[in-house]
Amino acid sequence: MKKQISTNFRGVSNRRRWRGSAVLDAALVFPILLSLTFGTVEYGYYFYVKHTLQGAAREGARAGIPPTATNTDVSAAITTALTAAGLQNSGYTPLISP
Repeated sequence: MKKQISTNFRGVSNRRRWRGSAVLDAALVFPILLSLTFGTVEYGYYFYVKHTLQGAAREGARAGIPPTATNTDVSAAITTALTAAGLQNSGYTPLISP
C-alpha cells in the first residue's frame, strides 16, 4: 500500500515539473515566433509598396506619352494611382524629365 501511494505522489510531482518546463519553452519560443511573424508581414508590405510605386510610375509614363501631355497630367495620373492603392499623402515628388 505504501508503495502505491508514494508512486502516485512522484507522478504528481513529475507532472508539475514538466508543466513548468512547457511554460518555459513557450516563453522562450513565443518572442521568436512573434518577431518572425511581424517580419514576414513587414516584408510583404515592402513588396506591396514597391509594386504600387512601380505601377504609379507606369501610369505616369503612360499619361505622358501623348504629345499634348503636360507635367500636371503626369502628376495627376501618379496621384490617382497612389490614391487608388491607399497611399495618398505619401509625400512623393515626381521627377519629370523631357
